[in-house]
Amino acid sequence: MTEKMLIVCADDFAISQETSEVILHLLAERRISATSCLVETENWYRDAARLRDLNAAVPFAAGLHLNLTERFARALPGTTHPVAGWAMRGVVARGGATARTIDRAFGHQWSLFVDAFGRPPDFLDGHQHVHLFPAMRDALFRLIDDTKFKGWVRQCRTDARRRSRDRIVLDPLSRTFMRAAKRRGIMFNPGFGGLRAFHRSEDLRGLWSGDLEAMGSGGLLMVHPGGAGSPAGADAIDACRGDEAALLQAGRLDEILCAQGWILCHAVPGADAPKRAR
Repeated sequence: MTEKMLIVCADDFAISQETSEVILHLLAERRISATSCLVETENWYRDAARLRDLNAAVPFAAGLHLNLTERFARALPGTTHPVAGWAMRGVVARGGATARTIDRAFGHQWSLFVDAFGRPPDFLDGHQHVHLFPAMRDALFRLIDDTKFKGWVRQCRTDARRRSRDRIVLDPLSRTFMRAAKRRGIMFNPGFGGLRAFHRSEDLRGLWSGDLEAMGSGGLLMVHPGGAGSPAGADAIDACRGDEAALLQAGRLDEILCAQGWILCHAVPGADAPKRAR
């Protein structure tokens, strides 16, 4: 069977101490190959030091999970709003005060990442996928230009032909996002999977298997392992994190990867970072 390269990315590093602990363990065991970091949380500086130390020994990608929707401890005042509000602003208000607000938020979070982690992120994406909306997409590209970022960005078009409420919004936004990134010579993951409804009754192994069967080499599978203890009101999926962590720690995703011929990597095709993680 031909081996295919896959990034498995755990989102929301530093949202809580418990979630960071789980993600650090999964990275150390090489059961995942990337994590996307929330840098405005009160845990970020402490957790970033441990992530940096681990990255000196274990190859993985550390990304900046750009936030505009959750009011964390280090968020700039006036830069966070509910995702529904940003969805509207992101479509109809792409300049003026909206653009300045987003630019301030993204620049602040870039600085927090580099200050704590000691180097730029390997990739960029958005908490609750907010980076895909037009105004945020424009701000993301301005950030890339301003910082001379050389890594890759995440697109979120699911490859499998399965029903998902989120796909109604994310698939067309991702197609536009990919076209804009390609025009600018910015690398992005060619495939994506892992969207879920976050009901504890979901067949997560079946979801992973179906998404991966439809995905080509170089794609990204999004996961949300972790533990309890997220800030009150900041994490709507907290109840499902432990279930995902248990499946990953028990090797259930590894079984699917082995059966389908996947090899973990931590960079999309053509990106500067070394590709193979194990």
